[in-house]
Amino acid sequence: MSIDRRLREGLRASADALTPDPLVALRTVEHKARRQRRRILVVRLAVAAAALALILVGLPWSVTQLRGPVSGSPAATPPTATATDSLLPEGTYRTPELTREQLLASGMKAGLTRKQAEQALARDRIDQTATFTLTLERGQWIQTFNYDGIREGLGFLATYKVIDHSTVVVTEPEGDETVFEYALEGDAIRIRFKNVDPQQMCQGDTKCPMGFIVWESAPFSRV
Repeated sequence: MSIDRRLREGLRASADALTPDPLVALRTVEHKARRQRRRILVVRLAVAAAALALILVGLPWSVTQLRGPVSGSPAATPPTATATDSLLPEGTYRTPELTREQLLASGMKAGLTRKQAEQALARDRIDQTATFTLTLERGQWIQTFNYDGIREGLGFLATYKVIDHSTVVVTEPEGDETVFEYALEGDAIRIRFKNVDPQQMCQGDTKCPMGFIVWESAPFSRV
C-alpha cells in the first residue's frame, strides 16, 4: 500500500472518530431534555406545596379576622377605661341652683372683692339665680348655664387633659391654657383654679371674675 493511500485512510478514520453518531447525539439531547423537564416539574411541585402551606396556615387567621374575636378570648375583653376617664370620669355634671347672694359669697371667698363679684353678675345679667353645667365628653370641656330659670347658653368651650388625680389643664380654641385643681366627691366634682391670685389674674379683664364664680361656687354633681 502506498504512503499516500495510507495517509488518506488514516485521515478518514480520524474524521470518523471526531464526527459523532447522529443517533447517539439525538439520544443524548433527549436524555438532557428529560432531566430538564424533571427538574422543572420538581420546582413547580415545591412552589405549589409552599403556596398550599401558606393558605392552610393563613386560613384560620383570616376566618378569625372576618368573624371577629371569639367570646372569652383575650381580644374579646372590653377595653379598659382610659387613664383620663378613670381619673376624671366623662359625663354631665351640674351645680344646684344658686342664689345671687350665694354667688356673691362664693366670688368673695375665691378672692374677689364684692364690687368685682357684683359687676360680674351684672355683666351676665343674673338677677336671682344661676345653675352651671359641665359636660366632659371625648376630650371636650363644655360649660353651659341657666340664669333665672329662663336664659340658657354656652359659657365656656375648650379641650382638656387630665394631668393627675387632682390637676387638669383646659385649653381654649385660641390656645390659652387654664390649670384647675379638681377633687372627686362621690358623684360630684369640686373645681377651683390652681395657684392663682384672682386680683392678679383678673387685672384689666372684666370677664375673668365670672370664671371664679362659675367654677368655685359649688360642686358639680353628676346628672
